[in-house]
Amino acid sequence: MAYNKENIFNELVSNIEADQDITSFQDAALTVAPKRQTLYDWEFDKSDTLKSLIDRNKIKVKQSLRKQWKDKSASPTLQLALYKLLATDTERKALSMEYTEHSGEVKQLIMPKFVMDEQTDSEKPD
Repeated sequence: MAYNKENIFNELVSNIEADQDITSFQDAALTVAPKRQTLYDWEFDKSDTLKSLIDRNKIKVKQSLRKQWKDKSASPTLQLALYKLLATDTERKALSMEYTEHSGEVKQLIMPKFVMDEQTDSEKPD
């Protein structure tokens, strides 16, 4: 089936604007008829317009969660998990109790060299 690329793009924009629960390109791709791979082939995932709309939705959800935390309503554990899913790298690092950087770089471990005296303490002259 042939799809009109411009119409599909406009439909994606409308769907993202209408539903603040769309917080990833994968979520948005499910709201239109073409398969997700078609959208990737058209490079919609690289669209600044779609990225900014999705980022706006993420911000709205995070603001809502922070407001709920202040009001002490709902399940904090589930809210924190959702927040971490939507968080930027900086926010995720701030929330983590432990952070490990995965750079892919292999570093050689350098072991200190210890020189042992050949004489024991009892053999050393006074």
